[in-house]
Amino acid sequence: MPMASQPHSAPPRSMKRSSDWRRPAMSPWICRSGFSTPAVPGGRECERLGRRMLGRRASSIFSSPCRAALACPDHPSASRTNRESSPHGLGLSRQAHAIFPKMREIDAIVTPDLQERLFEIHPELCFVEMALIENVEAPAGKKTSAGVEQRMALLEAVGFAASSLCDHRRSWGASRDDVLDAAAAAWTALRRAQGLARFLPHTPPTDARGLRMEMWI
Repeated sequence: MPMASQPHSAPPRSMKRSSDWRRPAMSPWICRSGFSTPAVPGGRECERLGRRMLGRRASSIFSSPCRAALACPDHPSASRTNRESSPHGLGLSRQAHAIFPKMREIDAIVTPDLQERLFEIHPELCFVEMALIENVEAPAGKKTSAGVEQRMALLEAVGFAASSLCDHRRSWGASRDDVLDAAAAAWTALRRAQGLARFLPHTPPTDARGLRMEMWI
């Protein structure tokens, strides 16, 4: 595995280029897939590497629950199950628990084979990757005016009409944050279809269901 301080050096998995557009569509999701059996400090390896890539905004990536906690009906029982899954005694934040329904929904349908088309991304990592490619500074926080302007500029630079997309956000019932995040996800899906995207970590571990615990950027 490459040095953790240089996750951008990881080569992409061998895959076909996208010259054959009859291939099934790529579908990124901004959620988790693949869950550890015991909870470990810092969460899955892809989350730990992603935080290093984000630097001062590492808190944007929270740790995933262990698989057993995902089945719990409420936050207290999920947090207790997570703590009891390993000697580390790690509870779960309410933020993480709030997206359990989405995580369960995805976990119910995804298979190792489907991960070739349905895959996990984190929009903040996608924007950092854009900045690396464009050789510019990573964007500031997405709730700041500077961060919004930087994200829109990055999307425009890689061929997405960010201003036009944001003009439609009210008709879609979406916030500007959501529109920009979705555009970053679409950019990563396009790059994966073209064989250009990469993933963290370099050699993804698999969970009890055989799902690769990886993030694409």
